Amino acid sequence: MLRTLIFTVLFLCVNHAALQAQVFAGEPMLEEAGRRMQLLGKGDNRASYLIRPFDLPLAELMEGDSLAPGKEIRENWKWLPVRASLGHSASRPYGYYPYLTVPARGPQLWLNPGVLFSKNWLEFRFQPELVLAGNTAYEGFPDRYGLATNRIYFRYPNTLNYPERFSQGMLLRLGWGQSKLAAHWRNWELSLSTSNLWWGPGQFQSLIFSHHAPGFPHLSLGTRAPLSTFMGTFEGQVLVGRLASTAYAPLQQEALNRQFYRPHREDPRYLNALILAYSPKWLKGLSLGFSRTFQIHNQDRPPGFRALLPVVMPLIKENYGFSNANGEWDQQVAIFGRWLLPQVQSELYFEYGRRDHALNWREFILNPEHARAYLMGFTKLWTLKKGHFQMRAELTQQQESINRLIRYSGNAGATWHSHSSLRGFTHRGEPLGVGLGPGTNMQTLELAYLQGWKKTGIRLERVARNEDFYYAAAGANAGLGPWTDLALALLWERKLANINLSATGQFIHSHHYQWQAAAGLSSNFNLQVQMVYHWP
Repeated sequence: MLRTLIFTVLFLCVNHAALQAQVFAGEPMLEEAGRRMQLLGKGDNRASYLIRPFDLPLAELMEGDSLAPGKEIRENWKWLPVRASLGHSASRPYGYYPYLTVPARGPQLWLNPGVLFSKNWLEFRFQPELVLAGNTAYEGFPDRYGLATNRIYFRYPNTLNYPERFSQGMLLRLGWGQSKLAAHWRNWELSLSTSNLWWGPGQFQSLIFSHHAPGFPHLSLGTRAPLSTFMGTFEGQVLVGRLASTAYAPLQQEALNRQFYRPHREDPRYLNALILAYSPKWLKGLSLGFSRTFQIHNQDRPPGFRALLPVVMPLIKENYGFSNANGEWDQQVAIFGRWLLPQVQSELYFEYGRRDHALNWREFILNPEHARAYLMGFTKLWTLKKGHFQMRAELTQQQESINRLIRYSGNAGATWHSHSSLRGFTHRGEPLGVGLGPGTNMQTLELAYLQGWKKTGIRLERVARNEDFYYAAAGANAGLGPWTDLALALLWERKLANINLSATGQFIHSHHYQWQAAAGLSSNFNLQVQMVYHWP
């Protein structure tokens, strides 16, 4: 596999791409507009949206309009667009908390200004983030269940560093945000960065990397635009990074924490990750790829090349020695695809991942669904006399497969993103991929009317919370019920002068909140206002 990777890198170096502006992972409003223009057969149809951030011409995001990538300060220096958001969760956290923001009740402000220096092959962007959150207390997991139920529940906080509340009282967070120091050669980039990554085709979730956790420091080598060859286009990235944990206990109930929580290690973790994507020349619009990650506590990482770049090791454990994949390592792999169909103004995509690699090929064939998660989705546009009608849908499944019944005792194993020693695939207390929490499934349907930058619509969501816990504990506790959130969001987007503005108001009804069968219906409201200011 290592020889193949080296050959691929050398082979792709024959390409050259023009400089473009960069759209980072989960860019508010702008990323969706870019995908929409692809469905209409306009804009940059080479972009696969499988590796983000990536370079994209902002001038082509919307027909008849142009966005400046920055304002000149002096030679080689530019002000970058200013991003900001203001959110408020009335009763408890709900929804997406991207970048440096945290799941918190109350108001929350996020700011992301930036400055860019670019000269020849060198680029430096300083894009720090600031978060100010009210972070008031709310009703979390209750201290009213029995000993057996509590023990089952704490399987998840003890394998996934994802606290209910980040500290007590008002929270102030500062970070490097989307900052990056990069060297360019043609359309290759070597960078040291803290910017968020998004791997895979998902629009609302991703199995490996998304913007649902803060960006982590990493050194990477990869493409900044698709590389054209006689076979089609290629994209790729390999990185090493540093992940951190939080010091916060998982629950707001201190008595439960003292009795059941096993404090996790707070020393940093070493991360190695690889993604490769290919868009064949003979099948226009189709893009396929795979990604792989390894993490380990840095103090436990053995010497040698394999421990430095474990992503080049074979997928089957027996091929490199089972001891190399014991409890000290955490690994995951995913395959994905996206099919752009501009003839019918549609796109289809999927991502399928597995965490615990198979011991041998026999196990893989007999039990392919072990430790898996997946997502799938689509977008469809209809052209109207004025504007377009858009439908977007996505399904994310993290709940364990049925094989848990015969593979594990107690009707529960390891949920997606969790790990008994490393406490999950997280950074600073938030999952790096799916931002829903352990064992949670989600279905999303969005309907909207579009006219230029104008968007008016609704989004329906169904979130089944930690189904792994519920089905493991419900048999012995009649007081448990399946916790399901049903949400209706009202969507509004406009471009006012140099400002892209977006507002989302969500009404949430929770059935059996915190799995309490007698809880009935509980209501919540979430408001999110996002802004991107482009310097004139």
